[in-house]
Amino acid sequence: MGTIYITKDDTFIGKIDERIHVKADRKQILDVPFIKVDGLVILGRSNFSPALVAELLERKIPMSFLTTTGKYLGRLEPELTKNIFIRKAQWKTEDNSEKALHIVKGFIRGKLKNYPQRFYNRTSQ
Repeated sequence: MGTIYITKDDTFIGKIDERIHVKADRKQILDVPFIKVDGLVILGRSNFSPALVAELLERKIPMSFLTTTGKYLGRLEPELTKNIFIRKAQWKTEDNSEKALHIVKGFIRGKLKNYPQRFYNRTSQ
């Protein structure tokens, strides 16, 4: 799975069956199954079909827009599908700084425990 980057101006991005179809200068330049796509990033000017947008949203695939120089313009993102109760608990934890500190320390302990040993001992080599 990956992200598709459209960098050529004046392309057309559409949906044909279960695939993302990209054309430029009346020639097909890309044809990828939706199942292999995690995101779509458009740099510069491109046109796209409403059917493509609907399919991306249904499949929870975000679409980002940047200028030709890479400046972020915006993003079309499907609605959040995470469990609302988890999200609520995360926000509650943020309110309680002692509990938040405990959780952050746990994250750091886990990161250090899972960090490869070869990086630990660089100073001793």
